[in-house]
Amino acid sequence: MLLKDKPLDHFWQLEIDQLDMEDLFITSFVIIDDLYRKYVPSCISNRRGPNSQCSDSEVLTISWIGEMFGIDSENSWLSFVRKNFSYMFPCIPERTRFNRRRRNLWKVTELLRHKLLYYLPFGDVLIVDSLPVPICDFKRVHFSKNRLKTSYVNELRATYGHCATKSLSTFLGFRIHLITSQHGLPLAYAVANADINDREVLPEMIDYLFNSIILGDKGYVSETLRKQLHQEYGITLLAQKRDNQKKSYSHHLKVTINHLRKRIESTNNQLEDQFNISRVLAKSHWGLLTRIADKFAAFTLGAFMNQCLGRPLMALKNLVFA
Repeated sequence: MLLKDKPLDHFWQLEIDQLDMEDLFITSFVIIDDLYRKYVPSCISNRRGPNSQCSDSEVLTISWIGEMFGIDSENSWLSFVRKNFSYMFPCIPERTRFNRRRRNLWKVTELLRHKLLYYLPFGDVLIVDSLPVPICDFKRVHFSKNRLKTSYVNELRATYGHCATKSLSTFLGFRIHLITSQHGLPLAYAVANADINDREVLPEMIDYLFNSIILGDKGYVSETLRKQLHQEYGITLLAQKRDNQKKSYSHHLKVTINHLRKRIESTNNQLEDQFNISRVLAKSHWGLLTRIADKFAAFTLGAFMNQCLGRPLMALKNLVFA
């Protein structure tokens, strides 16, 4: 079955106030399972070892829906599902095994998210920004024993950063660098140390976003970066000008850039308020990347459901809390 052929016949007929939690679980599972069967390689789906009675699609469904509801604690969410929806998921593994399988599937989560993006509108105008992810309150930094601040994994480690636009000021943690469509849909993201400059990360995030216009804030002002993106990827980078720059944009272009950039600010607020992306309760790099991947996958899944229901693409809170 192809998603573009609308296999969920009963779902397309639902009004949004009819989509209760059970409908959300069922619909999410069918979408995820369709994608899994179509795109996940057989070396993963038929991997060696004893077959679990709880499928990978069930593990992903439980994980993504938990992030859509903004549940911080993995254990609390798993207990809730086991208590209230055991008739839908009768073979959920015990807690440590479930969390280990969830982390093992984070690459699959990324694959399915990218495939789901094909069914959503892109546009040629993209927006780039970053948001902080502190690992603890700043007053507790000295006493924290979190492994994220003491160990490197693929050059990733919690470091000190500064955020001028938030109340955080100086924080210890990471930055999520994000590229969204002009509608606010997250297309690409990267997790980096908090002390790495935004301009260094952007070229690593544009694997398939060629021949686009990317709008950025003043942190992306760089003539070298602008020329590199244009020559190597056909990308036009339009960063907001600093006050002391001699060359300036026309008034109309300034207004347009400022207006479009508000969309990514709204997306950042959604990620922070509903998906708790700034409060990732992970104690390892593996867990951190898994939780972040699940949050972006849940965001994309919610946008896809809204499109199918004929609702505004980014109205994700009404989807789960209506």
